[in-house]
Amino acid sequence: MVNGMRMRIVYLLMASLFGVLASSCGTLEVGFERTPTEDRSVIATLSYLMFEGTRNAVLVTEKKATERAYSEQVRKQLSTPTPNLGLGTVNGNLCYPSEGIPAMTAYFREITTNQITEIPIVDNQATYSIQLTPGTYYAFAWMPVYQVGGMYTKAVPCGLAIACTDHDPIAFELRAGETVAGIDICDWVIPLDKLPVPPGYQLPTGKSTVEPTPTR
Repeated sequence: MVNGMRMRIVYLLMASLFGVLASSCGTLEVGFERTPTEDRSVIATLSYLMFEGTRNAVLVTEKKATERAYSEQVRKQLSTPTPNLGLGTVNGNLCYPSEGIPAMTAYFREITTNQITEIPIVDNQATYSIQLTPGTYYAFAWMPVYQVGGMYTKAVPCGLAIACTDHDPIAFELRAGETVAGIDICDWVIPLDKLPVPPGYQLPTGKSTVEPTPTR
């Protein structure tokens, strides 16, 4: 009986011990963080790589955009002529009594030195701009082989109406660094005796010109 009692006590002690151990293990399992599985590690790695790839793509795009903007700025600087402070600029319209504007040559003659600067005008070119040395100029144009000519005259600011019968040339003054606008070569009914020609050129037979009187 004593032995049976002892066995019972040992059994109870062992059961209590296993209960304590089981209870402790359960507490430990809840208290410690679980290690991520292999799938979670792969997902985390892929997410990081996708983030880095997107960030690098954005940086590359921004770099290319900056390089393009810089290249465009340099191209504009190289293609834009540097203004010459010793020159002046003349702007104006080109006209012709027809539906279109034919190719012609525009001339700018300094009336003191008789120096002429010319620029080619292409088909349907409606405006022009030219840099010239300071002076007083006439602006005029001739069609090929000097059959028809036009000029900047008093009839132009008058409006070229039928009532605008004064076709005397207008001489305009140009100063260094300044821009003179509105020098429109639009009077094509000017008498040939008022229309100058470049030195060394002659009008067709039966036509002649005389030196126009400057009108300021």
